[in-house]
Amino acid sequence: MCKEACDKIQLAKEYIFITAGAFITALGFELFLVPNSIAAGGAGGLGTVIYHAFSIPVSVVVAAVNTVLFAFGYKYLSKGTLIKTLYATAVLTGFMQALSRFDAITENLLLASIYGGLCFGTGTGVTIANGGSTGGSDMTAVLLHRKFRFMPVARLILFVDLTVILLSGIVFSDFELMLYGAIALYVCSITADAIIEGVNFSKLVFVVSKHSEEIAKSVISELDRGITALSGKGMYSGNSYSVLMCAVRRNQFVKLKKIIQNTDKNAFIILTDAREVIGKGFNIND
Repeated sequence: MCKEACDKIQLAKEYIFITAGAFITALGFELFLVPNSIAAGGAGGLGTVIYHAFSIPVSVVVAAVNTVLFAFGYKYLSKGTLIKTLYATAVLTGFMQALSRFDAITENLLLASIYGGLCFGTGTGVTIANGGSTGGSDMTAVLLHRKFRFMPVARLILFVDLTVILLSGIVFSDFELMLYGAIALYVCSITADAIIEGVNFSKLVFVVSKHSEEIAKSVISELDRGITALSGKGMYSGNSYSVLMCAVRRNQFVKLKKIIQNTDKNAFIILTDAREVIGKGFNIND
């Protein structure tokens, strides 16, 4: 009984966030991108082009495009995702229609492309993170992938968005607007990725050293950070040794590097970005 109640509360939260995501997306389009003729890809970008060419409201174009896409692609979505996507699209269309009555916040094209892309990306990220979608290029890419399986879905999404941006440059006869559309798309992409994949950026460090035990003890005592020893073997020398793996926050890497080099100046260090690390020491409340 408790589980059922918790599931309902979680589902309600997801729909609240999807509604908020749709509203933020609509803000980006109607207060920044559409009034300044900036097409940032997807159904909204196509709607921007059609609106300025034929005076058809963007919300109508978005609804029409997504209706066609759902008609062809609904069978590739789970029931829950389909319902949330239909809801997100309907709410987005309503918000866009309501906000279309307001004037643009800025007529500066660079500011409009940056803040429009930021709103677009934030809204899209929040919607997708809660199991929904606003259709558009995402759905188009999924359908195209059924035909062109050799192309990754992410690359197809980029192809669809860039096609819309190129179309805007042709229709508006202004390739400068096309470049602003590319800026908005870039800002949208990195913002959405940060929300979907997490913003808890950290560093993942691998260390190969003959003094791995000393390094591990120093890291644990001085950084209060856990460290793992993996079994390794040098294929040239044939020698076995431990490979240390440690996840640290960005501001800890400099100190970690000093600890390693003070113990072993010849240590081999590999550093890579970790999009998100979950666990003790990396949780928000730790």
